Amino acid sequence: MEPITFESILDKMAKLKVLSVEEGKGNKEEDKGNKEEAKVKVVDDKLVTYLCSLCWPLVESYWVTIVYIF
Repeated sequence: MEPITFESILDKMAKLKVLSVEEGKGNKEEDKGNKEEAKVKVVDDKLVTYLCSLCWPLVESYWVTIVYIF
């Protein structure tokens, strides 16, 4: 089983047609295909909104807890 990385998540979301990833298109030959210069575009707005609505309450609850403690 391969480790879960940011790039593997982006690749999976691109295969599911949620996002599209355009690799670097620099002027120099060494810049072409550069993953550090990639652009990510949202393809399915409704699904991204749904996924964010699932994740953000969790993040906010941790933030509120940390702010309350400190």
